[in-house]
Amino acid sequence: MRASRIFTEKERNFAVGNLKTVPQQFQKVFTITDQFEPITNHEEGSWLYSHHEEGQTYKKFQRVVTTVPTEERNTIYLQPIGEFDEEVTPKLDLLSKFTSAFFSMPVSVSSPIKKDVTQLGIKTREYTNPRGRQLLSTDLLNLMFRQKKKNSDSFCTLAITMEDLYPKESWNFVFGQASLVRGVGVYSFARYDPMFYSSKRTKNWKKTLLRRSIKVLSHETGHMFGIHHCVFFNCAMNGSNHLDESDSRCCFLCPICLRKLYSSIKFDPIKRYKKLRKIYQEMGFDDLVEWIDKRLLHIEK
Repeated sequence: MRASRIFTEKERNFAVGNLKTVPQQFQKVFTITDQFEPITNHEEGSWLYSHHEEGQTYKKFQRVVTTVPTEERNTIYLQPIGEFDEEVTPKLDLLSKFTSAFFSMPVSVSSPIKKDVTQLGIKTREYTNPRGRQLLSTDLLNLMFRQKKKNSDSFCTLAITMEDLYPKESWNFVFGQASLVRGVGVYSFARYDPMFYSSKRTKNWKKTLLRRSIKVLSHETGHMFGIHHCVFFNCAMNGSNHLDESDSRCCFLCPICLRKLYSSIKFDPIKRYKKLRKIYQEMGFDDLVEWIDKRLLHIEK
């Protein structure tokens, strides 16, 4: 597979689209500043080194996107699969508040499915991880599609689990998988716990687990809106081949990807940043709070 190409500054500026069509009070929200780090090389082993991505400009997004929330279907459902012991897993209320702030939509957390997933038609395979098995992600997508039909207001239904996943026999694992057409996804937080790799949990391991979890949640849910992998900037929508690459990924949407989300939901982007600031403060992510403060200073001056 050939690598993705490097895009020029001119191409990155073009990709955000004509901002004159954006309400004047929000135009600065989508301007490119030095807060956004352009992708200028592809390291060997990285996602863009091993995957050819054409690049989705705002204009391309507008031509193809068909999945947008409606008045009738405007809620994101989070469906926990298996045990969620808050001593060792992200708190569901924090995940819910984060998801609502990030996507500016109502979020509902369904009762956890604690029944043995094999009884629900989910294929498993043996694997050398702490739980000794993996779940087939495509079977979980089918289960989520059945769950989605039960909620008439569901825009999308997303399974979250501490079980490890695999998408097909030839793959070792997958962090998450989504189906834009059906509006369902599944995300695993299993590999975000240092214990998965038989490593010692450090002093701040819970914050690391939470940060990794909200990254995969925002990234995969972003695909639900038809947003492709970002090839222009360090962005929440960058693809990742491995955990180190995922850890290096930005927690925020670049101006191009943020404009795509804005065009689908029509939120107030300034209020969105302020809501995210509040939840990041609650989570103890001071660096993310500082990033938003700097961004708001640029927007509101």
